[in-house]
Amino acid sequence: MSEDEILPHKWAEVCYNDKGIFMVTRSGYRITALDDDGARRFLPRDASNRTLGESLLECLSESRLVPIPEHKAFFDWRDADRRWKEYEKWQLRESKTTLLRDLRRYQMLCSVDVLVNDIIIYPNNHEETNRWTSFIHNEVEPVRLPFASPAADIGAALREAMNRCTGLGREEAQLPEPMSD
Repeated sequence: MSEDEILPHKWAEVCYNDKGIFMVTRSGYRITALDDDGARRFLPRDASNRTLGESLLECLSESRLVPIPEHKAFFDWRDADRRWKEYEKWQLRESKTTLLRDLRRYQMLCSVDVLVNDIIIYPNNHEETNRWTSFIHNEVEPVRLPFASPAADIGAALREAMNRCTGLGREEAQLPEPMSD
């Protein structure tokens, strides 16, 4: 198997708090960044599993491998910083929140990779108001399922991964039961 066959080829980020669920496309190669050309979705906390799965698949479908000649421009810290600030403004607007601190206080985070034919969802630990640590090399198991799974199964897997997130504000961010499909 070549290196390209074992690198993730699609990425997304899913975070949620007491306001709702945010999904965004990430692109890259070995590392990733928010992609201006990607999808962004804001969903209610009780969104159905099918809606969660369809939204995640949409974000993943927009993810791309950034060719090495384009790395310098795509990962330039000024552009990456601009994209991040725009994303934060979007989150504030969608959640009708005025302060980033209020948005981040109870925010849980999952990183999503598509590797070969599987979706792998990594829960994170919310260490501080503005700091999360991935469990990629830790004790919390990621949730893994085939990419070809039905959208409702993907949404259920995402909800399971979100419920494995730990740390600051975990109780306040706890997701309610999903709406029925």
